[in-house]
Amino acid sequence: ISLGSELVYSKRFVDHHRFSQQEILNAINRSKTRQADMIVTTQKDAVRFPKIDRRDLPIYFMRVEIRILKGAKDFQDCVRQICFR
Repeated sequence: ISLGSELVYSKRFVDHHRFSQQEILNAINRSKTRQADMIVTTQKDAVRFPKIDRRDLPIYFMRVEIRILKGAKDFQDCVRQICFR
């Protein structure tokens, strides 16, 4: 991670996964076992987290944006073809 951080635990879920409270608690426990200072997820995933009252490990989310540097028009044309059939 380029922000001077060290990744100590990672867990993947399918896209649009609805997280259970137990899954979040398991992630907190595993992260603490590995001496993590925090949990970081995306804003897109954080909105699907259940309410967790436990506050012994902070959970942060980051906003991710995509900027197309080349071929933006081709990409937009492709999206239009798919979405507006």
